[in-house]
Amino acid sequence: MKKSKSKKILSVLLICFFILLILAIIRKIQTSNKIYSNIDDFSSVKEIFEYYRCTWEKGEKSASEAYAYDYYVKFARAVINGEEGVTNKNYYENVIAAVTTKANKNIRIIDNSQSIIITCVIIENDGTKRVVYEINGDSYYFENALSRYIIADSKGYREYIEEARDITVTSTILNQIIDKNWTRRNIELGTRTLTQDGYDYYGEEGYKIKTIGSNIVNIIFTEAYQEDIIDGINVHNCSEHEKISKTFGIPNFYSGDGDMYSGYKLDSCYIFFGKEEISVYPILDFNEESNNKFAELMTNTLGKINDEFINELTNIYPNYSEYVETENYIKIIYALEGFECVYAKNSNSTLQTGIYIYANYQGKITNDVTIEDVLNGESIPKGVYIRTDEDLVDSYEDRRIYYEYNPNYART
Repeated sequence: MKKSKSKKILSVLLICFFILLILAIIRKIQTSNKIYSNIDDFSSVKEIFEYYRCTWEKGEKSASEAYAYDYYVKFARAVINGEEGVTNKNYYENVIAAVTTKANKNIRIIDNSQSIIITCVIIENDGTKRVVYEINGDSYYFENALSRYIIADSKGYREYIEEARDITVTSTILNQIIDKNWTRRNIELGTRTLTQDGYDYYGEEGYKIKTIGSNIVNIIFTEAYQEDIIDGINVHNCSEHEKISKTFGIPNFYSGDGDMYSGYKLDSCYIFFGKEEISVYPILDFNEESNNKFAELMTNTLGKINDEFINELTNIYPNYSEYVETENYIKIIYALEGFECVYAKNSNSTLQTGIYIYANYQGKITNDVTIEDVLNGESIPKGVYIRTDEDLVDSYEDRRIYYEYNPNYART
């Protein structure tokens, strides 16, 4: 009888266990299928973290008097998406905004696996609340993390793309331009037939030229040009990228769109071979005086960019490649000098305010910091973002082609 009774008790316990297990599974399914339309649909901060696939560890009263709670989690995504070379900033900002709004207090989010502490502060103005955050005390953590990632990831690549190739220019007019140090005066260019989109066209001669100040900054050879630009390569065979590579070696640059163009960096110029056109940019002599003035500007302003900074910058470097202004931002491209300046005029800007330094940049960034210092591990000056995985002349050629094929698109 005792054995029979024990069996019945065991059977009841097993049944109860399976019922509880089934209920737990149903609850899990219901939770996973739950639809969230606003912050009130979440029952807790923990549920928000789990919604964003974070691993919850614990929540407790903050160890810092400035904050109400500390939440310990492991984020589902790393700060940098290494496969694509971008940050996961949008993901983090969504989590930060949702959790801080739900907590309705100043909080800290701590991910020990990544050694990051995110401080989240609610700012209220005229009845409107917004969340301001820093990661490890840095308001621009994602931008700076991306800079550090690019520096580490692009060391060998930067050396490769910036290596000048031993290729001889054979074009008569291009050699004249190079000999005159790209100064337009005293060069017999021929008869100008058209001026359009910043270029002077010389139809019979077979090229168009862009001039900034007194200097030629781009010459594009078209179908009417008969001479070779380099030995054996002219506008009629310049699309044969495989042949060019076999003759002159693997290009320094090539477009991401298949065979749109390939390019080489020489001692005197950049040459890009496109579809029945050859585009050439100068390599400028390093201007130490201008670079010192720029470094002084960056030092005195601590990298804070505003209208006054823009005016000073364009006085130092008046010959920019392109000046783009929208209602939300100003972007000034100095392709030949290797940097861009971005000024976000308001919070609607899709671009981040700062100085963006590319692989072809030379010299100082501030009075005490050079580009080589940064690449060798020195701290990156405030408001400076490193893009040494790209040569800005190459990027600008890609940009030129894009807008030439899409003339109705607004420049950004």
